[in-house]
Amino acid sequence: MIYASVSKGFKSGAFQGQLTFNTNDLKGFDEENVYSYEMGVKSTLLEGRMQFNGAVFFYDYQDIQIYGPHFDSTLGPLFGILNAGDAQVVGAEFDMTWQPVGNLEFRLGLGLLDTEVTKSVLPKVKKGSVLPNAPESNIAIGVKYQWSINNGLNADFMLNANYKDDVTYDIVRSPVETKEGGYWLTNLRFGIGSTEGDWGLHLWAKNLNNEKYRVQVFRTTVGFVENWGMPRTYGLTLNYSW
Repeated sequence: MIYASVSKGFKSGAFQGQLTFNTNDLKGFDEENVYSYEMGVKSTLLEGRMQFNGAVFFYDYQDIQIYGPHFDSTLGPLFGILNAGDAQVVGAEFDMTWQPVGNLEFRLGLGLLDTEVTKSVLPKVKKGSVLPNAPESNIAIGVKYQWSINNGLNADFMLNANYKDDVTYDIVRSPVETKEGGYWLTNLRFGIGSTEGDWGLHLWAKNLNNEKYRVQVFRTTVGFVENWGMPRTYGLTLNYSW
């Protein structure tokens, strides 16, 4: 199936509700509009053993709303939402699932992004800035294998890894403290269960490489706040359905 779409969306305007010592900071902000263009394909190949999907897209933002430390005060920068100007997003997404044999499955996903503030009406947002939390690439790979132990009992093994490219979590004033480097996360699962799927026992591990990464960073009047991702974690899960 080949498809194409054109759509328009918007995010409503509103009024500021943050702490402020200057009534001029309470002015409202306008609605954000985006024009979205997308083309893609969904396909089944190799006599049903492979599924491949792909899409390319372009987003044209007008009066984009950006949250960040826009307002100065005696206590330091104060946060709010303002219309920063215009921005564009160009991207592509691909995913593939392949079963070379009945019990073995491979998965691959790839996402590509190119974002840019094309017009800035705010001195604290630079023209040419990338949009916040928009990695240029992300990758997902995985393999799963399932086999029969005896009548009524199966075993399965699953290994997957995910990559997220460099991101910046705040483009207002562009503080270097809010930039996070790219990282990989690797997960593993192994277990047994019934062929009917009504019960299963699995040993699993997440973030096997014990990667240290931040999932959010934002600035406050007293400094930067960082939210960190989970470290290496192990567990045992028993599930039963009736």
